[in-house]
Amino acid sequence: DSLMYFFPVFLGFTAAKNGTDFSSLFLGLSFFIIAAGIILTVLLFLFNLEKRTSEIGTMSSLGFSNKTIRKLFLSEGILVAATGSLLGLILAIGYNELVFWGLNHVWNEIVRTNVLVSKIKIPTLLIGYLISVMVAIITLFFALNRKLKQTSASLQKRIVHEISSKKRLIFKLVASILSTVAIILIAIEILNGNG
Repeated sequence: DSLMYFFPVFLGFTAAKNGTDFSSLFLGLSFFIIAAGIILTVLLFLFNLEKRTSEIGTMSSLGFSNKTIRKLFLSEGILVAATGSLLGLILAIGYNELVFWGLNHVWNEIVRTNVLVSKIKIPTLLIGYLISVMVAIITLFFALNRKLKQTSASLQKRIVHEISSKKRLIFKLVASILSTVAIILIAIEILNGNG
């Protein structure tokens, strides 16, 4: 008779042991979403700076010091990065809620539960916000320094120095490595899911 009371407990432990662990999948996907976001941020700030190359040249030829030009562009960049990161934070919370809604309603056969609850922690949001702003500022700072090393005449004429073949090769190599790692992680997750 006592065996009948312990049998559901045994079934519960067995079910818990055979659960699907999605943490590595979400960690891998999050890594590539973060990497793509950083690359997109870098490209947007670089593109904006390229469009304003002649403006930097004009300011330089009017007598603005490199320090003043850097301060103007960085303050503008900080304002844009802070606003964009705040908007991104709001969208990230919405995206998180959408994923949990999908897991609870659409994919509940896969996760075998519909009681997943998202926990939003303020320190985590602040860390994400600060990292986003810092990536934008660092990108802008280094791109500005590169532009300020050019002469004002070449900046006004929008003469863009070619990227060396060595830098281009390094960029292609990093992109290839990241793509390969992504494919390997996806293959591992698919094999683990089937196994």
